[in-house]
Amino acid sequence: LVAFLNLSVCALALSTLTTRFVFPQFSLEGRRLWILAMSPLKLQSLVFQKFVISTLSSGMIIILILLIGGYNLRLGIAESSFFAIAIGLLAVGLNALAVGLGVLFPNLEESNAAKIVSGFGGTLCLVGSFIFILLFILLLAYARWDVFQTNQIDPNWLTHERS
Repeated sequence: LVAFLNLSVCALALSTLTTRFVFPQFSLEGRRLWILAMSPLKLQSLVFQKFVISTLSSGMIIILILLIGGYNLRLGIAESSFFAIAIGLLAVGLNALAVGLGVLFPNLEESNAAKIVSGFGGTLCLVGSFIFILLFILLLAYARWDVFQTNQIDPNWLTHERS
């Protein structure tokens, strides 16, 4: 249960990162968007590049945090790998949501990222991220229901010393 709570906290941190930094990327192009439109690269490839770079960078940061938490919780390699893969899939989904909504709801007039995020699209991105995380964690917990059923808690867990 604590490992799933660790996953949830890391997922919420990832959601905050994607909403704050990934969502406004397209809008920050602003008045210079015509330069990108005139370049030989297609706009779809530029948006895909933003998605890949943001997914790799935010995913690696959060996976590292999750693995440190897994080490402190004394999870095994298999369990830590399971949660790392889960957070990797969450990184793909949350970055796709942030980039997609950032392209659908751009604010090309604003140059302040904080104001872009506080608009309708940023709020929709944050709420959508929370719903996505909730559904993902519930689905993951359902898939691992056997672990919850067989998990035994030592009645003297509070009095044991850590070794």
